[in-house]
Amino acid sequence: MFEHGMTLAEVGYFSSRMNQGTKTTAELCLLMALWYLALLTTSHALCPSHQRSYTPADGKEICCDSCAEGEEMRERCTSANPKPTCAPCPEGFYNPPRTIYKCKVCNPCDKGSIEVKPCDKSSDAVCKCPTGSESKNNMETACLCKKGNHIVANQCVPCPQGHFSSDDNSKCRPWTNCSATGEEQKEPGSSTKDVECARTKTSPSQVFRSLPSTMAPVPGNTTTSHPRATERKFVVNNATPDNNSSANWKFLSLILIAVILLMVSATVFLIMSIHMCQRKEKKKFNGCKIPIQEETEPCLTKQITV
Repeated sequence: MFEHGMTLAEVGYFSSRMNQGTKTTAELCLLMALWYLALLTTSHALCPSHQRSYTPADGKEICCDSCAEGEEMRERCTSANPKPTCAPCPEGFYNPPRTIYKCKVCNPCDKGSIEVKPCDKSSDAVCKCPTGSESKNNMETACLCKKGNHIVANQCVPCPQGHFSSDDNSKCRPWTNCSATGEEQKEPGSSTKDVECARTKTSPSQVFRSLPSTMAPVPGNTTTSHPRATERKFVVNNATPDNNSSANWKFLSLILIAVILLMVSATVFLIMSIHMCQRKEKKKFNGCKIPIQEETEPCLTKQITV
């Protein structure tokens, strides 16, 4: 069988028609076209399984070698050289054997999908969705295990009692224990949300402390009273401070800071005043003149002595 559905029997039939002298112009044209197609068919290269038919720029069809698995073709073969230039696929890529195409990127098994076979140099990864989950594509590289469920032993199953998962493809977590943090439960939990806790205004627990006390004897009573311990109850109020008390503390803190600043300013002013007074007293002392002593003339001294 030749290409385009032409067989040797059909060619022989039209040849016999021509030999019988019943040929027409249309039959002659058809016969010539069939012979041309048969010639083209026989001229096609019959390549072995490890090669592919390729027609380079010169128009002559040749058999070209293929690249091995995990390789890609960088340069095609030519009429002079039937071997192409091949190179290994980079990390994270693959290519099947006997191909002339570029390497293909590996498709990882996304969150929620189970990897059955990892990607290697000749084939892509094989992924599978857990039982009970939904597949997002035909390759099952992405799966959906809805919130309120989690994956256990390759199965998407509901969260156990007292646990929840608020996101798709997430693990179940236990509910928050409100009493462990001194709070009370405000809203109950479910398989998709946690419980809501709220702080109490006063703590329900009370601390009792016992202090011993001695009973003194009553005057005039002959009986001696023995000491006995009485219990005194002290209630510790663990009330949570409200917003008003915190605002009062802030106001008192500001007043305290202002008083401290005033005291520091007054102290500095007092020290400077004392220092200025001392400087003025020193200047007054240095400004006083020493009295000048008059000298007596020698002649007057002589007259007095005579």
